[in-house]
Amino acid sequence: MKVATSLLALSLLQVCSAVPIGRPTNWLRECRATTNVSVPALEVLPGGGWDNLRNMDTGRVINIGYFQRQTTGDGLYLIPDEVFVIHHKETGVETSSEIISSWLEQKSSTSHSINAEMSFISVLNGKFSKENQRMKTHQVKDSSTTTRVHVRNFIYTVKVYPDFTLDARFAQQAK
Repeated sequence: MKVATSLLALSLLQVCSAVPIGRPTNWLRECRATTNVSVPALEVLPGGGWDNLRNMDTGRVINIGYFQRQTTGDGLYLIPDEVFVIHHKETGVETSSEIISSWLEQKSSTSHSINAEMSFISVLNGKFSKENQRMKTHQVKDSSTTTRVHVRNFIYTVKVYPDFTLDARFAQQAK
C-alpha cells in the first residue's frame, strides 16, 4: 500500500510540475527575424478545424510551419510550408447585398453551405449561431430591418499539398 501511495505521489509530482509546458512553435517569429520583417503572414489559410454542431472554430488540423520561409509569388505575404498559393493575374471583386426584413429569412454569411437549416415547423428550427441570435434580438426588440453587404476581392487561391502533416495537437486528440 505504501509503495502504491509513493508511486501515485511521484506521478502527480511529475504531472503537476511547476515548469510550464511550452507551446509548439511554428517558426513564424524566427522566419520574420531572418527575412524582411515588414512581410506579413497570409492569414486566411485552409486547414482550420470547424465544429459544425457547436458552430465554432476548434483549432488547426494541418501543421502550420514556416521552416522553408516561402512567400507568395508577388512577395507580399509569408506562406506556410504545407500550402501553395495561386496568384490571380486579374483580381475579381465580388459584391453582394441583401435586405433581411425578418429574422426567419436570415441565412448565415459564413456557414450557409456547411449548415443546412433543420426545420420541422417553420417556427421550430435548428439555427444555433451567435450571428443569428444577435440579428433576431435586434429585429424583434427594435422592430428593425437588417442590411448585409459583402465585398470580396479574389487575389489568391490557397490550397494544401495532398501530403500535408497533421497539427501535433490535433493528432494527439485524434489518438
